[in-house]
Amino acid sequence: MQRHYLIDNAKITLMFLVVFGHCLELTHNSTILHNLYLLIYSFHIPMFVLISGMLAKADISSKDLFKQVSSLLIPLLIFELMYEVLEVARFGSLSHYSLNLQPYWLLWFLWSLFIWKLGLPIISWFRFPVILSLIIAVAAGYSTQIGYFLGLSRTLTFFPFFVLGYTLKPVFFQHLQKYHWLFFTAIILLAGALLNYFNNIDARWFYGSLSYSALGVEQWYAGFIRLFMYGFSFLVGIAVIALIPNTALKISGYGERTLYVYMWHGFFILSIKAIGLVDTISILGPWTTLLILLLLSVLITTALASKLLSSITEKLLFVPVRKIFLKVPNIS
Repeated sequence: MQRHYLIDNAKITLMFLVVFGHCLELTHNSTILHNLYLLIYSFHIPMFVLISGMLAKADISSKDLFKQVSSLLIPLLIFELMYEVLEVARFGSLSHYSLNLQPYWLLWFLWSLFIWKLGLPIISWFRFPVILSLIIAVAAGYSTQIGYFLGLSRTLTFFPFFVLGYTLKPVFFQHLQKYHWLFFTAIILLAGALLNYFNNIDARWFYGSLSYSALGVEQWYAGFIRLFMYGFSFLVGIAVIALIPNTALKISGYGERTLYVYMWHGFFILSIKAIGLVDTISILGPWTTLLILLLLSVLITTALASKLLSSITEKLLFVPVRKIFLKVPNIS
């Protein structure tokens, strides 16, 4: 099968932004870094979900289902345990995530991706699956009972991007690259200017984890704010991806191993937070802090996307646990 180099390049770029965004989250009292944080969070997860949808199949066989359990649920369970062991070692108790039946911090994406892939065959039966997923997602925001529990709010909130990705297919991004790069650059700059002007916006609107009332909007029009956020995220996200080269690059291979970066990088972010590294370098000023965090994020991303780490993770963690808990299905 021919690889989509644009998709590989986009995946590793977005993964770098996930790492970089988590580093920026540790900064304080810098308008420049805060605005950049808002810009990144406005699109990086929606685009990751969109690409995941582009690569998904609506007809899931028993073999496909086994693959999803093996590649998503097993890693989820392993890293849930590993992060909780670290939590107990540091604080002497389980995290509030496990105590409240939530995926641990960043691991929500693995759980949600599993649910999205199971839900795609069902919603694809409907005539207008994207519109239906939008109605479900917008309606969910009005409920105060839907939140972090089992990652339900994020699963529903980002589901429209998954369905939209499945509908558009990877060729969508290739069509975008027919337009001049200045057009997409202008979109990104305009988005940055808007976020700079409205820099008091609650970043949690981009998290997808809270109800409208929890975000301070109890009026009937709250759902339209979410719809506006969807449009904003989509426009900025496709503008960023349209600027990514559609050719084989040295980083293209990393795009095949973004899952390992995602699961492992949390340990580095927690370590950086624990030693107060970001607070220490913040005294150097926002631009120096930005440069250091950029370099640090590149280092973390490339190191964790290496073939060596993926091989070690598979051989020492995933394969043994799969052998213990899973039986190979008898599929002809």
